[in-house]
Amino acid sequence: MLLFKFLLFFLLVKNSPATGKEYESGLERYENGQISEALDIWLGAFNTYKDTDDIDPRIGWKFGEVVAEHTMTRLYEVATMIYYWSLTAEGKEVQPFLTEAVLQSQVVFDSFDINKVEKRSRRDPVGMAGDLLMQWKQMDPTPGTVINERLIEHWQRVVHAKKHFNKAKNTIYGTDDRALLYVRFGKPDVIHSGTLELNEAIIKSEISDIIDVSNTFYKKIIKNFYPADYEIWIYEGLSTIGRIVELFGDNASTLRFERINQVKDFIPAYAFNLTEIGSGGARKRMISPGFILMHNYLRQFFTYDVVFEDLFRTLNYRMMEIESKNHQLGGSMNRIDGGQGWLNAVTYEKVGEMNQIISAAPLQHSTADSSIKDIEVASRTYQFFSENGSPSYYHIMNSYPIPYIADFMSKDKAEDLSRYKIRHTFSVGSEKNMIFEHHMDEPAIPMVSKLMEHPAQSIFKLNTGNADLTYSFRVELTDIKRSNRLRENELFPQSLLGHGFTEVTVDKIDDMPTDMMIPDIMIGYVGSEPDWEQDVPFIVALDNKIPGFSNMYMHFQVVNTTLNDDGMSDLQIELSVREGKKLLGLFRKKAQNSIRTSYQASSRIVSGNLEFDLQDRETGEYELVFTVYDLNSGEEATKVIPFEIIKTE
Repeated sequence: MLLFKFLLFFLLVKNSPATGKEYESGLERYENGQISEALDIWLGAFNTYKDTDDIDPRIGWKFGEVVAEHTMTRLYEVATMIYYWSLTAEGKEVQPFLTEAVLQSQVVFDSFDINKVEKRSRRDPVGMAGDLLMQWKQMDPTPGTVINERLIEHWQRVVHAKKHFNKAKNTIYGTDDRALLYVRFGKPDVIHSGTLELNEAIIKSEISDIIDVSNTFYKKIIKNFYPADYEIWIYEGLSTIGRIVELFGDNASTLRFERINQVKDFIPAYAFNLTEIGSGGARKRMISPGFILMHNYLRQFFTYDVVFEDLFRTLNYRMMEIESKNHQLGGSMNRIDGGQGWLNAVTYEKVGEMNQIISAAPLQHSTADSSIKDIEVASRTYQFFSENGSPSYYHIMNSYPIPYIADFMSKDKAEDLSRYKIRHTFSVGSEKNMIFEHHMDEPAIPMVSKLMEHPAQSIFKLNTGNADLTYSFRVELTDIKRSNRLRENELFPQSLLGHGFTEVTVDKIDDMPTDMMIPDIMIGYVGSEPDWEQDVPFIVALDNKIPGFSNMYMHFQVVNTTLNDDGMSDLQIELSVREGKKLLGLFRKKAQNSIRTSYQASSRIVSGNLEFDLQDRETGEYELVFTVYDLNSGEEATKVIPFEIIKTE
């Protein structure tokens, strides 16, 4: 009933009078518990102003949070649209709100330094909001649908953080520091929590060999103890060099619950002042109460992770050393250094190791798609040139969904492949220029032939002169006979069988040369018959591996040819295959080791497709030698392409 009400409202509300108070009015109702009424008002504002410049960005953020908080799955599409709309706001009056939006979404800026994000968001909030919009679109795991599941997951994490991490207000979310890690990575794999304890019996036993437990030194230990709350969060598998271990608790210096850099932060700094615990000339001994407290705290932590175990063992060895030297009454020891300086030295290495581990982790991590199978995605970019001399790129995307289709077919006893749909999405982004392009293709379901799994392949052609571009490739495999309703307690529909993602960045773009040259050459194979009506009529082998059942096919281009008096390029192309630097000797005599063909075109840029017979070949590594002779100018150019013939049966 609620869904019907919203959809009806979404369709019928048109051009109602603008009041400029929609956000405040909706917020008042939300705070009074009138959730549907609040969403009605905000949705109405979106419908009224979506085609105008009157955008209140606060509506987008709050609408999304409320929808996520109450798990209103049927409104996820609307929430995504309204949020995207909110990030297109302009004008000085909305800049503070845009700044806040950017800061609340810092985790999406994978390639940005966080400090730079904060500075730029305050200097150029409108431009930064545009970048934020682009980043969210780039991170959408299903760009073929309206819902951005990663955005919904972000709101869910923020809402959870605001509810549960409120021991302090240290962050942009009005929470303690745990929220920053939770919004970034989600729920940790392991949480250890408790309150630091002072085991007086153990401490008395430990220091009894050093000093009379009735001494004022023991009283200083007690005086500097605070029963601080703590939490230890552990993430497995996110970092490439170890598991992430983060410590939170009541900092003795700031007197607030926050991220703790090291265990000694639970202890007041003045507790590490050295205290004389003996007298008598050469037998003067000094140690800090902080040393004893830290040793006591690490005893409580050392079973949680090796980083605490190593520190505990270091301090424990020091404690035994102190006890041993204390019995050497005639020794020359002047001090037993358990102060701030010594502890900083022994903890610095471990703190550095922990920071290195988390720096090797991704800036953000999604757990929403843990129930969805990952489909392998591969990509490769080939550079050519357009007629006007500007760079032209073929972005080849391969996905390998056959195992998942076969798996579902066996479970459902399905025989009709038409129920399955593959969607490839190619996105282009630029941090500096705020460029965003979005292309989609639905390639045919690939087949398995000759014991080889063919990819589902899409070819995206892009003409651009901009460098520093990021290319994102995504695949979605769906079963159209399954429901589009979301899985229970999940963000993805039941129809989604699997998805995959890969991303590459191109830093340098080659300019048009002045001499005749052969740009990139695509090589590949066919599973059945080539479709010569296509620009690229074969399956491009991204790894240059040609299956044994197919000839080699290639797509080539030659630029800066010479035109004759009739305005025609006249080329002769020679193809040969060799092993190393020797002509191929592994083919049987009837095989063609080289061919020559002629090409004519009414342009100085010549493109085409060729087939090279690899009959009676042996498996192994070879080189294709592609040589072009310009019959008009006498120039020649050569390009060598390594490839491999692989066995498939």
